[in-house]
Amino acid sequence: MSSRIRRLGAYVAIIKVVVLLVAIDYWVKGPFFGRYIVPRYVSPFVLVRDRTGGHNLRIMFDVLRRLPRAAIRVALIGDSTMNAADCVDQMTIPYLVGSGVRRYLKREDVLTIDSSEIGMYASDAVLFIAKLLGTRTDVIVYGVSLREFPRETVSQYVSRISDEMSLADLVRIVRAGGGRWLANNVDAQHLMTGLVKSNWATYAYRTSLREVAWDGTIRRLLGDQDLLARLQPLPVEQRVQEAPRVKTGSPYEWTRAQYGMPSQNWAVLELIGQLCHDYAPGRCVMYTGAINPLGREQLAEPGFYEEYLARLRVVAGRYGLIWRDYTDTMTPADFKKPKYGGLRDPIHLNETGRAKLAALLVEPVSEALQSVIAPPQRSKS
Repeated sequence: MSSRIRRLGAYVAIIKVVVLLVAIDYWVKGPFFGRYIVPRYVSPFVLVRDRTGGHNLRIMFDVLRRLPRAAIRVALIGDSTMNAADCVDQMTIPYLVGSGVRRYLKREDVLTIDSSEIGMYASDAVLFIAKLLGTRTDVIVYGVSLREFPRETVSQYVSRISDEMSLADLVRIVRAGGGRWLANNVDAQHLMTGLVKSNWATYAYRTSLREVAWDGTIRRLLGDQDLLARLQPLPVEQRVQEAPRVKTGSPYEWTRAQYGMPSQNWAVLELIGQLCHDYAPGRCVMYTGAINPLGREQLAEPGFYEEYLARLRVVAGRYGLIWRDYTDTMTPADFKKPKYGGLRDPIHLNETGRAKLAALLVEPVSEALQSVIAPPQRSKS
């Protein structure tokens, strides 16, 4: 009898712990997110974007899940050619595209989302796309650069997107034919972390919870307002990081030996096309960024850049992506000054160049939005 009572007591204790964990998680998803995360990462800004340098992407995706459903969402994905981390939101390509599309369509309900990351590889991009398709994103815009397709990477991913994949995200990739790629390129530890983080907000926001707990302890124990002011977290700013670089040992920036097919990054190009075809037909835009005409002959091996463009065109045509080539659309004056010496920056646009590129993107993004604004009528037959 006593052993039965002890077992019953153990069961009751377990139930109490589970109930407590569920209650805490509910509080984290609701009041904590609204009172701490939103004022730091959302409210002060005019653009939804990742402001953690790829370290805690759960914040951006949770913001997207909580946004009003009435808005039409356009997510822009790319590397440092899109992610101008050293400028204000109002001068970024995603923000400028949103402003241009709203004027062009005469609609105020178009919301642009900056899903770019400095140094992004194609392998990061496909996981971003898979997740964004699960957050009611209407249009995907992928700005492609040849540097996103190295055979051997400095790091497999530049963000922690592989730690963010939920079961629904994984199923989406598998259904698009990416099961083998997923098994070969996302290890079990990252998959398990993603499954835990996607279902347990307390774990996903553990760092922010520690900050709040520490601040609360200081308030209660010290009550020193001057000290509290010094200990307050700094305002959130986008973390500026350098894009990982692959050493070519060649006079060319991009060589077939370093960036040619096949590779894990090239393998996802077809997968990106299939995801768009299956989950956002006619609503995916893929474009190539501009190349500085100054010193362009030194950028890639002869004929290699043309092979790259041809491959992108084939994939875009096969899967019905809206395709644009902006390689030769800028002048040397539209590019940034070299940060570490040299005569020119080959791919990074300055403020003028970003405005020009955003203006060019208005038309294809508006084209992609047509099926959202006025979906085609189904035949009654």
